[in-house]
Amino acid sequence: MKSNRFKVLVFVVIAALVVLVRYCKDTKETYSKVMQKVFKTKVINDLVVNVPESTTCKMIDFVKVKDSVEYLKGEYSDKQERGSVLLDYRMITTVKLKEIDSYVFFTAPFIVSNQGSGAFFYLGLFMQDNKNLTIKHIDSRLLGDRIVLDSVTSENDRIKVYLKERSSEQSMSEKPTIVKDISFKLSKKGFVKE
Repeated sequence: MKSNRFKVLVFVVIAALVVLVRYCKDTKETYSKVMQKVFKTKVINDLVVNVPESTTCKMIDFVKVKDSVEYLKGEYSDKQERGSVLLDYRMITTVKLKEIDSYVFFTAPFIVSNQGSGAFFYLGLFMQDNKNLTIKHIDSRLLGDRIVLDSVTSENDRIKVYLKERSSEQSMSEKPTIVKDISFKLSKKGFVKE
């Protein structure tokens, strides 16, 4: 009787192992489509953006076209607030900071919108670790609400953002017309106050 139970137990264990091995062979690792598209890197993890003025981090996990522009998009939820993050990867700008082996620093503008009518533009500083194939969001600065972002340039440890904003007399429904540029000094820890 005991030998029959033992044979059944052995059979069940072997059957479970066969199923597990077949499952593992059939399961292919899925790489982040966003990371492949933008950084030409095969990694499993998506790009993560820390939502400013929130405790939430959001994985940017799909591509969205808005106003004929392709953005990387992620949805977030922080307690009762829900919204989305759109990252404009066309304006990713590398920054020359003191060299750290296997790290590349870059800025990327992104938009945070929630249940309100605002579309808050930020400039994020990111660190790409080429050794471990990860990207870390280090810091962000607010650029404005419903602005038009024209370009971002860099020179050594400085970044300059060119944008259009509204005058105090303009309503938010009007297109921004005031040309403005904002300069930032950067370090490997984030934006530096000057």
